[in-house]
Amino acid sequence: MPLSFIPDPLKICRAALNKFETGVNAIAAEQLDSKHVARALNRISRVSLSLQNVSERSLECLYKRLRVPSRGEVIELASALQRVEDKIDQLTPQPASVAVPRPARTRRPPVETVAEPKPARTAKAAGKPKVEGAEAAPTAMSEAVAP
Repeated sequence: MPLSFIPDPLKICRAALNKFETGVNAIAAEQLDSKHVARALNRISRVSLSLQNVSERSLECLYKRLRVPSRGEVIELASALQRVEDKIDQLTPQPASVAVPRPARTRRPPVETVAEPKPARTAKAAGKPKVEGAEAAPTAMSEAVAP
């Protein structure tokens, strides 16, 4: 590869990012080795586990009061139902696969699917639009034509 006098901006960015990452990792490693951080992480994990336990117990009480099955009970029922269905499938004989005859390859559709022809629509004669008062007052032209 030929040498270039123009520095590669991506190479500079990559080097800076690697240097930053190395520094952050060194600081994090120093801090995680301290007893203070270990105690804080221990407290946080104990609090989160106790909150999870309290929420599970309160949900169980709520389910009992509402007379609704819990998730575990629903899963147990589903597995029991699946076992019963499997036993039924084992005991019932498998139906012989009935070969459905394929339709003939013609340009015409099969006889069963041909729809009955629809009745033709009767065309209405197009008439002139009614003019208000046309019947009440004959025009001069209609008087001249009428005997």
